Amino acid sequence: MLLAAGYARPATAQEMIFRSPYANFSNVFNCFPNGAYRTASTTSASGRAASAFSENGVALTPRGELRVLVIYAGFTNDNVEHFVDPSAQNIPYNNDDDPRNPWPQTLNGSAWGESLPRSAAANFYTSASQFSPSATDQTLSNFYYQMSQFNSRPFKLTALNFPVRVNVTATNSLNYAGWDTYSSLVMDRIRTEPALQAHMAGLSRAALDARTNRPQYLSDNSLSAPDDKIDYTIIIWRYAGGSPGTGGPNSGLTYGLENVIGSGGGYAAIANNTLIEATGSTPALTTYDGFTQCLGIGGIDHQLFTHEFAHTLYYAPHVNGNNGVSGDKYYVTTGNSMTTGSINAWERWFLGWAPLQCNGVSGDLTDAPALVSGGRYRLRDFITTGDALRIRLPNTYNPATGTYQYLWLENHQKLSIWDQRQWTQGGAGQPLPVIPAGMMAYVEDMRQNKNNPTGWNGFDEGANGLKYLSAAGHYDLAPTGTSSTYNNALWGNLIYDFSQGAANPTGGQSNFMFLRGDKDYDGQIDYTTAANGGGANEYFHFAALNGTPTYGFMGNDARYRLGAAAPTTTRLAMDSNPALVSTPSFDAGQQRMAPMQLSGVSVQLTGSGPDGSLYVQVSFTDTDITRSTRWTGSLRVSPVPGTTNGYDVNVLSGARLSVNRSGTPNRTTPGPLRDFINDTYLAVAGEAQMHLETGAALVIGSGSTVYVENGGRLLAEAGSVVRIQAGGLLSVKTQAEAEALRQYDQLDIQPGGQLQVRDNQLSIIPRAAGLSVYPNPTQGPQVRFELTGVPAAEAATYTYRLLTPYGQPVRQGHCAQPRVSLVGLPAGTYLLELTRPGGQRLTRRVQVNP
Repeated sequence: MLLAAGYARPATAQEMIFRSPYANFSNVFNCFPNGAYRTASTTSASGRAASAFSENGVALTPRGELRVLVIYAGFTNDNVEHFVDPSAQNIPYNNDDDPRNPWPQTLNGSAWGESLPRSAAANFYTSASQFSPSATDQTLSNFYYQMSQFNSRPFKLTALNFPVRVNVTATNSLNYAGWDTYSSLVMDRIRTEPALQAHMAGLSRAALDARTNRPQYLSDNSLSAPDDKIDYTIIIWRYAGGSPGTGGPNSGLTYGLENVIGSGGGYAAIANNTLIEATGSTPALTTYDGFTQCLGIGGIDHQLFTHEFAHTLYYAPHVNGNNGVSGDKYYVTTGNSMTTGSINAWERWFLGWAPLQCNGVSGDLTDAPALVSGGRYRLRDFITTGDALRIRLPNTYNPATGTYQYLWLENHQKLSIWDQRQWTQGGAGQPLPVIPAGMMAYVEDMRQNKNNPTGWNGFDEGANGLKYLSAAGHYDLAPTGTSSTYNNALWGNLIYDFSQGAANPTGGQSNFMFLRGDKDYDGQIDYTTAANGGGANEYFHFAALNGTPTYGFMGNDARYRLGAAAPTTTRLAMDSNPALVSTPSFDAGQQRMAPMQLSGVSVQLTGSGPDGSLYVQVSFTDTDITRSTRWTGSLRVSPVPGTTNGYDVNVLSGARLSVNRSGTPNRTTPGPLRDFINDTYLAVAGEAQMHLETGAALVIGSGSTVYVENGGRLLAEAGSVVRIQAGGLLSVKTQAEAEALRQYDQLDIQPGGQLQVRDNQLSIIPRAAGLSVYPNPTQGPQVRFELTGVPAAEAATYTYRLLTPYGQPVRQGHCAQPRVSLVGLPAGTYLLELTRPGGQRLTRRVQVNP
């Protein structure tokens, strides 16, 4: 959810992602971290810092007291009054008489052009004595304190504002030089002009320089000595973006600046310069660490602050749609993180702000032996107690990074101001959906450990490393080709209409995601792995479903909860929607995703407490398919140790597992069918067993393969069905495996379906031929059969066998005479099997009644 911000930012030239209640203002921005914090002395060639510990931080250690310096800057030639038609709802940037102006040229008696934003005094505490565990204000100081309160030394962030805005003159040539050049000019003025030096002298040097900068994960600098570098500096520019003719306060003054890195929001670095010259034995005082907010007309933006600050705390990668980044993943979900203005349990754990625990017991669940109390946990409110569960997903080890993927669970009961959304109404006063209390679940693939953080490489490796799961399920969603602002529902943002198709638990999309598709109809879905700027990634950011805006990106479908108003499932497992699977990487060269790993991990909400606690049942050995479900995409079944049923997938009686082709894009260029969808491929690994109980069904649809690897097994009990539809393929290694599936007539290969036996390189029954038996049931004395779709001469070459349920032949002969004597046979069920020379077989069940 979003932090409260005084005012949001203006729209940039690209399509905006989420405008605020003020037209042309947005709460998503471009951010450009750079490598300023990467040094050869602390980072190996692989990017992993030796003897490092994530809680120490990169630019600073996030605990204890830290005082930052905030410098507000602007342009001397930004001096034209800019009146706006009130009906246009634009904020009048330079109309000092309008109270909606977030940063007038004069305010509270300041000289013209020297004012600070209206919100300048409302962002931070100024003293460590102001912090309190019970505080409810929405300052950034209180946010960091409350989020770190479970550390023995919570993070106490205070700030000193440079008391006047420092202006420089904008020129076309300097615009192309970029923001660091302008920031250096601001610092030059502070250092050289007596009036500004007097202001600088009025600030406490000891407060601004209390630490040795940049620990680079190697040490705790919270109690270190001063180093004559300001601990952290932020520059906020009175800039609203745009170019000549757009009506912003800088129109005509900053031509070309809108194209410079950072102009769409900010970047996680600060120009290094001297603010106080050395005098006698007193060293100079310089800037060193910090960030620059370029798009700062509204003053400090809380979401942008937490975003850029996170980059300097731990090389925070872009997740949850920041900058449109998808990393090496194909899909993108929104969600909670400091880079989106909130926080998640992974960040709290990684920075040492909260232990990984759940109601006083370990919340780090690596395997079945790690479970306590039979796997039943009481999960309290995440924000106010720090409770979280981290569940390792089997078969996800990444040897390149030495990490696994994990399922994280957080209970959000909305007990804190930091668990509330900022806005309750959309454009034109339309109410926004209320986000319910409940459990949030996400799969984490950040690819770094606390004891071995990846350094700068973590920014790339962890890009889009959080996949939040939608409690409303995943579906095949198809654009209808229409779009609208829907009566200004999202403050002028364009919303694209979709139709909802079949449930697609493993390969579909939800309205909690940026929806992949060929938005511009140019025959490809643009994709880049760039971890910093993902503008080349093609998504539909805002969706409507059958003509109704979903608002899903706000998280209203993100929370699992109990009760009649809850989603259809309170369970996360291989048979839920969405299914609990690993997050696959995407290979653009091969145009395929890596296999999604299926496992025995499941989570079930079982109850709740009066304080909002949720009771959660966790298992590592739950391999039952309890309800009919559908699998699409690339998937893999691996052995699950310790299952009570003895199988790695067990389809229960009455359940139907459909393996078929997705209706959701999963590639970026058109495939053989001229769409953006790969065929489905389900691999049953060696030593893994997939089992169907009596009354269960496995249906392999068109464009889908179930491949039983050497040593793997597909077991189907009598009375179950393995149905291979037209265009489907089941591949097994041995003839014996194929025969086992036919023993009780479990195998139903429909016309166009195919069973492949790899040992003898045969494709059995791509069934153009047909077999009918009559009368059936019968009381004897004989039964007749007929081959259809086979020439008479060929039919005469077939042989037949009548088999007992145990596979014992009781009658056999040639098919030249298409009848079987039943004289002397006891009543019961038999299997009539016809075989053609070369191995093709047809079967039908025969019921002999008394």
